[in-house]
Amino acid sequence: MLAALIRRGYVETVPTGRLDVTTRNVIFIFVLILLIFAADALWFHWGLPVFIGKQFVAFVEYLSFWR
Repeated sequence: MLAALIRRGYVETVPTGRLDVTTRNVIFIFVLILLIFAADALWFHWGLPVFIGKQFVAFVEYLSFWR
């Protein structure tokens, strides 16, 4: 999948072969995330914002253990 995105120009590489995070890539990822949340709200009703919020709280509690 990554190779197809590179061929179509959505992901650019630098001469060293590493992936370059350009403005175009950031906008593409942002729009993709927005579309996932919109699809969840309109069709799937998975409750992604609630799920992500609960996972974030659990992660913060896990990090506080190491304090």
